Amino acid sequence: CDFLIAFIRHRILEPSSPDEFTSTVIQNALDELGPSATVYLLPRTIWKIHKTITIQDYQEIATFGYPTSHEDMALLDAQEDCGPHIVHAFDRSGIRIRNLVIEGNKERYGWDEKGGVMVQLGGGKAHNQVGCHPTYRSMYRLIPPI
Repeated sequence: CDFLIAFIRHRILEPSSPDEFTSTVIQNALDELGPSATVYLLPRTIWKIHKTITIQDYQEIATFGYPTSHEDMALLDAQEDCGPHIVHAFDRSGIRIRNLVIEGNKERYGWDEKGGVMVQLGGGKAHNQVGCHPTYRSMYRLIPPI
């Protein structure tokens, strides 16, 4: 994944309080930056995901510095009220999910009866989606273009 060219616009999220390490802070940054931008999470941080993070076309979410050790990656930690996905990028092009640990907590909170997955990518309209060095501790679904 080193061949990818960085997006010009980016934001490094550095919340000032432990209560701000949430999916809302991540989503607000993605929404404010818009397409062709990267949101970086600091290494070794834990983010409580209460609501699905929706990625727009040509957006990236990654651990700052792109560490390859799982211990150094930021953790997206699903909470009981998160569903049906942690990250949703269905029918989105050019998205990048890089160097993150994604914990679905399915064993703790139960499996989605409708088959919801932690990370939903793909779709007929999508192209150039990249997931590099992610660690999924439950399941994810990649739906290829038709």
